Amino acid sequence: MRMKRWVSFTLLALLVCLLTANPARAQESRGAIVGQVLDSAKALIPGAAVVIKNLETGQTIKLLTNESGAYAAPLLAVGTYLIEVEVAGFKRAVRPGVQVGVSDRLQVDFQLEVGEIQQSVTVTEATPLLQSADASLGQLIDAQRLAELPLPHGNPYALISLATGTAFEGDPKLNRPFEPTHIVAYTINGTRTGTSDVTIDGVANTAVTSRSGATNFNTVTASYVPPGDAVAEFKVQTAMFDAKMGQTPGGVINISLRSGTNQFHGSAYFNKRLPELMANDFFINSAGQERPDFKYNRWGGSFRGPVEIPKLYNGRDRTFFMWAYEEMKESRTRGSTFTVPT
Repeated sequence: MRMKRWVSFTLLALLVCLLTANPARAQESRGAIVGQVLDSAKALIPGAAVVIKNLETGQTIKLLTNESGAYAAPLLAVGTYLIEVEVAGFKRAVRPGVQVGVSDRLQVDFQLEVGEIQQSVTVTEATPLLQSADASLGQLIDAQRLAELPLPHGNPYALISLATGTAFEGDPKLNRPFEPTHIVAYTINGTRTGTSDVTIDGVANTAVTSRSGATNFNTVTASYVPPGDAVAEFKVQTAMFDAKMGQTPGGVINISLRSGTNQFHGSAYFNKRLPELMANDFFINSAGQERPDFKYNRWGGSFRGPVEIPKLYNGRDRTFFMWAYEEMKESRTRGSTFTVPT
């Protein structure tokens, strides 16, 4: 009898915890593709089969258009997709190369031609896709910019300033990944510095500095700075973002990390700075002081691909991994130059 009571009490306690728990709130960073399927007379076609395939991972989503001829594929990872639409009595339509970015909601409509389903029409040239299904404004920092533009100390947040309406107001000398308050000290569209939100894959990546007497009182600090090789792309949303991007008077920096694909990819790098190749600081030089000595070494790498266990599991088209690492060793003289009355 006592055992039954103990079990009943335990189950009741677990139920109370589940009902009263405050679920973690995330800001969705994945994209979506929506659209309508029409015939040559622009009449709606319900029941059309829509197949959306990620060309990098092989993952496939199968849908049917509703009575309004509409379809919607939410929660799509950043990547390149191929869309196929087919229905009896019409030629199959194919749209390759649809690029889905961070928080994108793309409108991709199809107008089918009468014919055999074995025939297909491939759309190779079309009007560039617009965010007609979403009123959000912002700047996408894509993988090409992350790979080709210089990142000071490997800090990807330095590219936030590429977005229109942003201005950096932190200390330009404090731009290393372990100086998280300064590297996100951006003002967006005239808002106060350090009031924007930073997310990684939709999860909040900020903390608030609230030390009494601090010059950066109640400002945002980055909780984590991912290596540049781990970032697929990010979007700086400056205005008109919807409720899922709330809780900030400034903008939203939404970062999407890389995912593994069906192909193995990797990178490795090493960066060394030599004092004899660097110019002296302007203020130290104007004070007639010599350039201070320092040591600087930064290295890292990344590796991603499908999860494969020989003779046990083949994760192609299903399961993937991504690993990235970066370390920096630096030592330098810290000092200040002052001018005071004699």
